[in-house]
Amino acid sequence: MIWCPVVTAQVAITRCLVGVPFTGDDAAKILLHFERTQNANGAFGLHPEHPGSVFVTTLVYVALRCLGAGAEHPRAARARDWLHSQPGGVLSVPTWGKFWLTLLGLYGRAGLRPLLPELALLPRAVPVHPIRFYCHTRYVYLAMSLLQGGHARFDLGPLCAELERELYGPEGMPLYFREHRYHLAPADAFEPPNLVIRAAERVMGWYDRAPVPKLRRAALDRCADLIARDLDATGHLTLSPVNGVLNVLALHARGAPPELIAKCVRGFEFYRFDDPERGLRYSGGRTRVWDTGFAVEALLAHPAAAQENRDAV
Repeated sequence: MIWCPVVTAQVAITRCLVGVPFTGDDAAKILLHFERTQNANGAFGLHPEHPGSVFVTTLVYVALRCLGAGAEHPRAARARDWLHSQPGGVLSVPTWGKFWLTLLGLYGRAGLRPLLPELALLPRAVPVHPIRFYCHTRYVYLAMSLLQGGHARFDLGPLCAELERELYGPEGMPLYFREHRYHLAPADAFEPPNLVIRAAERVMGWYDRAPVPKLRRAALDRCADLIARDLDATGHLTLSPVNGVLNVLALHARGAPPELIAKCVRGFEFYRFDDPERGLRYSGGRTRVWDTGFAVEALLAHPAAAQENRDAV
């Protein structure tokens, strides 16, 4: 499965934040993967043919620094130059990127679009209940709303101040972020939010600024319970590392024991691919049933091959 380098970047950032960073050979292999996926213009794209994404490039840049690469490392320097050349710079990163930067103390909460955990308390029949979302959307929403609704923030230590200077330049972070909520880089503007969505988010934003404390606590607990059920059902592999990293951060923010965090981090390894040519990377999913089904059909389509591989069939 060819997958965006942002998945590997999120795994690297998450492991750094929860205290089990990549080191040694594994860190070097991920740097090789980023070398193989960086475009000639210095950017990182959503897929091999994509010319560059502010979202992907921003998170890969943070991951590079978390992996020990210096600010002037060739991969980092070229990525930073590309980010600074984009209209709006890092402030035009899409919603998901703004969310990650906020977790790291590199963006202001006022500039985030609301993600209300209270939706998980609605009756299941309501169309916007997260349980009715597409599976990947559902689990991503649960963890993101738990983290955002709980005002989670993680400490990168001295690296945070360095990243602020590197990402924002000499002017630093702005004082006010609300005006940047809908700033979206042209390279990432596949489906900008329409007026209906903006109107709904304005109403949700009013509530989010002063939520009912008892309701918010119940909503956060409900999201945490649904995440725990996902972890139990999948043996801590989760649906994908895309939501898996958010689950780990949510658990860590809520004070989960280190052994549970370690078990979830080990679950990422199910999605690991590692070879000398392309380095170490993590895919967005594994497809054993899908792939096996197609392999069987391919063998059966060729009787001689099916007979030769009869035991495997």
